[in-house]
Amino acid sequence: MVNVPSELGFYLPARCVIKAAILIADGVAQITQICVMPGYQHNGMGRAMMAASIEALRKKGFRGLTLTVTSANVPAVRLYESLGFQTMRRFVAGYWRR
Repeated sequence: MVNVPSELGFYLPARCVIKAAILIADGVAQITQICVMPGYQHNGMGRAMMAASIEALRKKGFRGLTLTVTSANVPAVRLYESLGFQTMRRFVAGYWRR
């Protein structure tokens, strides 16, 4: 576990990563990225990382947690919903074309 003033992160080299910016509003954190490599997905790693992040942030006094996910990423949406997250708003994601 890496704990520095601006972020809380959990790293499992070459398999998965989660980063959480620890302050976006008073008592609210933002999960900025969670990645589990395809060969390691569907084994509970994402759930375990999210649960560990949620607990670590609770212990630090955070009362709320937000994240952003594309609606096309159905497995991730299901994971987050099963952890109690709810859709607050929908928006069109921007991206770059080459």
